[in-house]
Amino acid sequence: MDKKSTLESLMESSSDDVMSLIYRNVNQLLGAGSQLFAMEFPARPLNAKDYEYNTDDCYSTLTKPYTVQEREFLLSDQLYDLSPVVQGTNGERLSTVFDTVINNYVPRLEALKSFVSDQKNLREWLLAPVKDEVRGEVRTMSRMAMARELYDEFLERRNEWYSKKNEVYEAYRAKDDLDGYAKWLSSEGLVQEEKLSNFYNDAVVRGHYHEVLTLLGFLNVASPSEALENTKQKMRSSLRRSLDGSTDIYPVQFQPSDWFKALRPNLSPKDLTMATDSLVAEYRAKQQRLRSLQAQLSEQVVIDISPEERARRENEAENSRRELSQSQQELISQYGSGAVSAVKAVIGIYKNTADPFTKVQEVIQKTRSAKEGKLEGTEKRIYSLLQDISSEAVDNVVKACQAQEELLQKIKNSNDARIAFSEAKVRDMALQRKRIEEQIQTVQADLDFLAPLVTGTIAQSDTGNAEMPDASLLTASDETQDENFTDVIIKSDESGSFSSNSTSSSSSQSSWNLGGWFWSAGRSRSTQSSNESQNKRELNKKLEIGFRIKKVAIDRGGWFNPTIFKLSDNYFRLADIRVSKGLTKDDIQDASAAGMNAGARLKSLVTYDAEVDGETKQLSYVLPAFPTGFVIAKDVTIRIQCSQDESKSNRKYMEQSDARSGGIFGFRAHTAGSSKSQSESAYFGSTSNYFYIRIPGPQILGWFLELTPADNASPYQGLDPSMYSDTLGTLLPEQKEEGESGGTQRQP
Repeated sequence: MDKKSTLESLMESSSDDVMSLIYRNVNQLLGAGSQLFAMEFPARPLNAKDYEYNTDDCYSTLTKPYTVQEREFLLSDQLYDLSPVVQGTNGERLSTVFDTVINNYVPRLEALKSFVSDQKNLREWLLAPVKDEVRGEVRTMSRMAMARELYDEFLERRNEWYSKKNEVYEAYRAKDDLDGYAKWLSSEGLVQEEKLSNFYNDAVVRGHYHEVLTLLGFLNVASPSEALENTKQKMRSSLRRSLDGSTDIYPVQFQPSDWFKALRPNLSPKDLTMATDSLVAEYRAKQQRLRSLQAQLSEQVVIDISPEERARRENEAENSRRELSQSQQELISQYGSGAVSAVKAVIGIYKNTADPFTKVQEVIQKTRSAKEGKLEGTEKRIYSLLQDISSEAVDNVVKACQAQEELLQKIKNSNDARIAFSEAKVRDMALQRKRIEEQIQTVQADLDFLAPLVTGTIAQSDTGNAEMPDASLLTASDETQDENFTDVIIKSDESGSFSSNSTSSSSSQSSWNLGGWFWSAGRSRSTQSSNESQNKRELNKKLEIGFRIKKVAIDRGGWFNPTIFKLSDNYFRLADIRVSKGLTKDDIQDASAAGMNAGARLKSLVTYDAEVDGETKQLSYVLPAFPTGFVIAKDVTIRIQCSQDESKSNRKYMEQSDARSGGIFGFRAHTAGSSKSQSESAYFGSTSNYFYIRIPGPQILGWFLELTPADNASPYQGLDPSMYSDTLGTLLPEQKEEGESGGTQRQP
C-alpha cells in the first residue's frame, strides 16, 4: 500500500483548519464590520487582460471600452448565498432581482394624507392674490409672485450699483487717485448701499421673502413614492444592451479605478528557482498551444472567401455553363445526335480509367485498322457503334467531349468554392477568426510573461543560487511592487499520527480415522496463525502559507438605490416577494466569530414561513444581501517542511490531474503542463528542506456582502374611498362648474 504524500495528508486532515485560518485573517484585516465576508471555495481566477484599459487621464471612465464595462458589470452583478463559504454565484443577478423588487412595491397613500392636506393649505397661502406697488406700478399678483418681483428688483438694483462702482474705480485708477476713490466710496457709496438695503427690506416685509422660502422648504419634499419612481427612471435611463444583445448592462465602477493593475503578479525569477522544471513545462505547453492556434487561424484564412472572390467565381461559373450549353448545341447540329450519343457511349465505357479520352482514341484507332474478326468482345461492340460514323467526325466529337469535360471540371471547382463560401458564411468565419486571434494574443501575452521568468530562473540555477532562503516566504519584484496590497502569512505547526493497519489470519483442520475389529488409529491436526502489522508515521511538519490581498469596492451609481429597502414601511407588496428579514450587526458579529461554522445559523435567518394555497410553506428571502466589494489574492506561496523523499511524493501528487479539483487549501491551481489560463497556473518544486507551491495568478478569494434592511412592506390592500377621497381631493386643483345651483364643486 503506497504511503500518502505529506501534502495529500495535510490536504485531507488540515484543509478545513487552514481555510478557517485564512478566513479569520482576511476578515480581521479587511472586514470586521457590519458586512459578512463570504469566502469563495475554491477561489475564482481572474485574467488581468480582460479588464485593462487606459486610466492615464481624468476622463478614463468615459473612454472605458464597452467590453471592459460589460465584464466589470457581469462580475459585480452576481449574487451569492448568505453563508461564510460559497461555491460561487447562486445563479441570480442583482439588477434583475432589484428591478423585480421595486416594481413589486406600491406606495401607501394614507401616510401622505395629513402631509398633503397641510401642503394644500400652505400652497393656497402662497397663491393667494395680493395688491401692492412693484417698480412704481400698482399690480395684483400671487403672494409668491410678489415676493419674486420684489426680490428681483433688489437684485437688479444691486447689479446696477456694482456696475457703477466698477466704472468709478476704473476712472480713479486711470488718474492714479485711489485715495479719491476711497473718499467717494465712503460718501456716495455709503448712501447707495443704504438705498439698496431698502429694496431688500421691501422684499422681506412686503414680499414675505423669508416666509415664502420657509414654506417652499416644507413643500419641496420628495416622498417615498417619488424616490421609488426616480429610481425606476434612473434604471431605465442607465440601461443598455450587451454587445451580443443577450443581456442588460448597467454602469458600474470599481474602486480604485485602476484596480486591474493589482492583478499583475509581483514575482521575480528568484521566487521560482525551486520550480524551474515546472516553469519550463508551462512555457512549452504555451508554445504548443500557440502553434496549434496559429495553425487553426491559417486554416480559417484558406477556407474563407471574400465577397469579391465569390462574385467573380459566380460569374465564371455562369459563363462556363453558357459556353458548355452552346458547345453541346453546336456539336449536335454538326454531327447529329446519333453520332454524338455513340461517341459519348464509348467514352462512358472507359470513364473510370486514368485518362479516358486517350484510351478511347487508342481503342477507336485499333477498331479502324483491325478486322472485325480479330477484335475482342468489348472492341466488337465499340466497332458496331462507330462503323457508320466517319473517322473525322469521331475524332472531332472526342476532342469536343474532352473540352467539355475540362469545362465541367472547372464548373465543379467553381461550385465547390461557392459551397465552401456559403458554409463559411453560415459558420461566421470572421467571428471565429476573431476569437482565435484573441486566444493567440492571450497565449502570446502569457509567453511574454513567462519568458523572463524562465530565463531568470535558469540563470539563477546556473549561478548556484537556486536554493531559496527559508525566510523569504513572500518576496516582490521591484518593478511591480504594489503598496496597496496587504501581505498575509499563516504559519502552523501541524502534528499528527497517520497510520495504516494490515491484518491477516488463517486456520486449517484435518483428521483421519481407521478402525478394525480389534484396533483403531487416528490423528487430528489443527493449525492457526495470525499476523498483524502496523505502520505508523509520526509527523511534525511545518506548514506556511503566504499571499497578498487587496479589497476592491463596487460603486453602482444611482441606478441601484438600496435606500428604498429602508423605506419599505411606506410601501405595499403586490406579490409575496420579501426582501429580507433584516439581520442585525450582532448576527454578523456572531457569524464572524463562528467563522466558517456559521453557515447553518445564517441559513435559518434567510427563510420565512408563508401561507401558500392554504398551506404553510418555508420560503427564502429574495435579497437577503448584496455584494459591495471583493478580495483579490495573488502571489500565493505554500511551503511545507519535508525531506527530499517526501518532496518527490508531493510532486507526484501535484502532477495527478485529480489532485487539484478542489484547489490547494482553497486556491485554484493547475499544473504547468496544462493549457489553462496563466492566472490558474501553479508551479511547484523543492529545496533541501521545503516543498514549495507557487500560484502567482490573481484570484477572487471572497466577497463582502451588505445585509439588506428588514422588509416591512405589507400585503397590498385596495383603496378605501372614505380614507383616500380627501387625500386625492387635495392633490387635485379646485375646478368650478356651472351646476344647477351655480355653486362651486370639487372634481375628484
